[in-house]
Amino acid sequence: MKRFLFWALTMALFCTLLPTAANAQTNELIFDWPVGQTNGNDVVPGYGFEVLQSYGNHYDCIDYDNGEWVIIREVNQFCSNPPCYYCGRFHGDKGTPEVTGYGYRVHAGLDLVAEDGGSVGESVYAAADGVVDCVETPPNLDYPAGVVVVKHTLPDASNLYTMYGHIDNIAVSETDDVDRGDLIGTIADQSLPHLHYEIRTFDENGIDLCAGDGYSQPGEDNPNTEGYRDPAATYFDEDHRPELPITVTINTDTANLRAEPKIAGDLLTTASEDMRLPALELAADADGVSGRYWYKVRVDQANEGYVAAYDVPGWSGDILAVERTRPDTIDPDNCTCSWGVDSNSSPIPDANTFCHFEVCGNDDQFYRCNSWGWSALGKVDNTDCEMPEPLDMNCTCYNGVRYDGSPIDPGSTYCGMQVCGADDQYYTCETGGWAYQGGGPCAP
Repeated sequence: MKRFLFWALTMALFCTLLPTAANAQTNELIFDWPVGQTNGNDVVPGYGFEVLQSYGNHYDCIDYDNGEWVIIREVNQFCSNPPCYYCGRFHGDKGTPEVTGYGYRVHAGLDLVAEDGGSVGESVYAAADGVVDCVETPPNLDYPAGVVVVKHTLPDASNLYTMYGHIDNIAVSETDDVDRGDLIGTIADQSLPHLHYEIRTFDENGIDLCAGDGYSQPGEDNPNTEGYRDPAATYFDEDHRPELPITVTINTDTANLRAEPKIAGDLLTTASEDMRLPALELAADADGVSGRYWYKVRVDQANEGYVAAYDVPGWSGDILAVERTRPDTIDPDNCTCSWGVDSNSSPIPDANTFCHFEVCGNDDQFYRCNSWGWSALGKVDNTDCEMPEPLDMNCTCYNGVRYDGSPIDPGSTYCGMQVCGADDQYYTCETGGWAYQGGGPCAP
């Protein structure tokens, strides 16, 4: 496997100091994931966690009087105005439910769990700088474990509040100042251990004050109207993140890099777990799927593509790629590093480097571009860094047609490229042309 070749100044090779902060990004309040695990020497926000239940999920109907409730979602005789999330109640053995009107509730936050299933005891961190507004613990509230709410002041003097639910070992008290990344507590042991995380425009709500309701009021289809905000959308919003470019780390066993920011986009190559890639921009899903975000990344000077950063289009999903570190400030124009050579033996232009840009050296160690030049970071989790194989462009395959009937440009084909054909079967591009793989139907 080809590696990134890397040449650096002798002093930089022995430098192990973390980079100094660059010029501050102004008029922003940076938010992070409130959970994360260790990757190498860094606790990476979001790393090692997935979404158990997303923002805006329709929950069950409310059982007002111990009846047997059902959710009527489709257009039928009981519901003529979509989206038709009405509730109905069965009486005895009757086969037709009595329609009782709106009664469903919508999830007002994110439920986050550790991917390895061991959520109990995982650390919970402040998502942004702020002041602890409220702390409640049982038996003073009817809620599984404790709750903390932190107040965050935005540049326009308005406030947002983050709420951390189902936690214990609480490490903060009311009126404490907290910085982004400070320990709040740990995930408590309950029937299904998870962190319930909310962002909202109010501090206390509902019977349990700090805890709030966790769901919208009966019949409200959009939690935003009640002052809740989608935590994922807030995280990816340009007003709450460091300026691009940044360096991201792959959070799954492998990640597909595609030609377009879409699930069905042509596969360019794959990146492996713990790999760090320079992210040039954040892109919306090309198919318009809500709850799916992409990074445009550079594998080397010859290969750029899109890797999914967050994919929760339904009930649950994954945080797929996150920054290895989240420095307070990133100044893309303040760091220029010379003498880089990529896996294709092509020099890395100085203009392509930026603060915190990271590459894999020819000794299988990571290097970072700082204001003083390159510095050695070493291994990640005692593992050598490996870059994906560059695309082998020695294969050209003609007359390809995708499952949707669109022709495949021979100029975009390469060795190992796999597509879903018009017959819903897989084909791989090889030196002799398209090779039938079967395995269909494969159309998404």
